[in-house]
Amino acid sequence: MEAKIDLLLQRHNETQEQIKSYQNEIVHVMEMCNLMKTSFSKQLDRHTSLMEGFKKMLEKCIKDQFDLQVRITRSEKAFLNIKEKIEPALKTVETQQKQNAELISQNTKLKNKISVLEIKSLKLETRVNQIESMNLQSKIVNRKSNIIVFGLDDNKTETNETLSNKVSEFFTNSLKTRTAVIAVRRLRNNHPDKPCPVLATLSNDSAVHSLLINGKLLKDTNFSISPDLPFEARRIKSHILRERKNLQQQGKKVMIRGYNHIIIEGKSFTSNGTQLILNEPTN
Repeated sequence: MEAKIDLLLQRHNETQEQIKSYQNEIVHVMEMCNLMKTSFSKQLDRHTSLMEGFKKMLEKCIKDQFDLQVRITRSEKAFLNIKEKIEPALKTVETQQKQNAELISQNTKLKNKISVLEIKSLKLETRVNQIESMNLQSKIVNRKSNIIVFGLDDNKTETNETLSNKVSEFFTNSLKTRTAVIAVRRLRNNHPDKPCPVLATLSNDSAVHSLLINGKLLKDTNFSISPDLPFEARRIKSHILRERKNLQQQGKKVMIRGYNHIIIEGKSFTSNGTQLILNEPTN
């Protein structure tokens, strides 16, 4: 009987031990549950906070999208208004561009015509210059036998014969040259206090050349002689003489050839009455 009681007590103690073990496990499980509950609660709070943040961001995005749509609508209206105002101006600009293109085309054609006219004008000017030069040379050739004498006394009662004799004596005595005088006449005088110059026509241009060479004998006298040149040739000759004087003052070596040529330091120039033009050397 005692053995059974001991066995029952032993089983009772074992049962009590199991109950304590179960109770401990239950306590442990309850603690784990509390920990999980606390962790879940924190995660839930975190997720709730995140959701609130997402909600606010979504609301802000929706608001921004709405504001943007309003701005786009306004911009579209403004663009349409501007377009309505600009379209006439664009049409005007397009029309103006077409007109400008036509004007440019016309201007190009006009420039081409002007270029052609300029070429023709240049050729014509060259031809005119050639003709004028030929006419001037013809006049010079026609006057090659003439010479002008300055300083001979002007006697109002003189005849052509007495004047011719006076010129012949002047050539013989003052210029040491005997030559036949074909014709003589007095020229107009721009200096009332001086005798009128005399235009004398000789038998040939060689006689004129000889007299001009001996013209140096008239230095320091009241007499002088010069070839009978046309007005244009005299104008050119005056320019040549002025240039020679200026160049000689600069110490340059200068020689005159004819009425329109001058040689400066070995280089040949031609005068047109206003400037010297360098002559290109010929091969």
